[in-house]
Amino acid sequence: MCLADNLQQSINQQESQDKMKILKLILSVNEWNSLNKLAQLLLSFAQTTEYIEESQYPTLGMMIPTIIKVSHHLYNFYPRITSVIVKACCIKINESILSRWSKPLPNSLVTSFLDMRLKKINFITSSKKIETIIYLCISFSIQKQLTSI
Repeated sequence: MCLADNLQQSINQQESQDKMKILKLILSVNEWNSLNKLAQLLLSFAQTTEYIEESQYPTLGMMIPTIIKVSHHLYNFYPRITSVIVKACCIKINESILSRWSKPLPNSLVTSFLDMRLKKINFITSSKKIETIIYLCISFSIQKQLTSI
């Protein structure tokens, strides 16, 4: 074997190795579909982040409805996910949200109620609205009693 043949064989082996490396890096159709679903899943987070960043005065009052909106998005989006990995991601994110925000404290709901941007307060149940109004009235009553002493 001459030098030219050895060089050609070496080049062919290197090309073959490079081709295998590249083929390992190329995503399959299923992987592209999973990435697409993951992007759709995370879109609500991007929109929520933009909404909060664009607000001149981001407050706790606006956090409750936006977190509830994201949680609803996860709940409604889950049945359309076919990828096991994206489903697991969706479950993990929702569990994390629910562990922190499933039962908003009355103070945080009051801040939402008093926020003029959220006057409709249509992101909670009627019973929670009534509970929040009662909590607010009791708080004002206690404050009034304390200031009159």
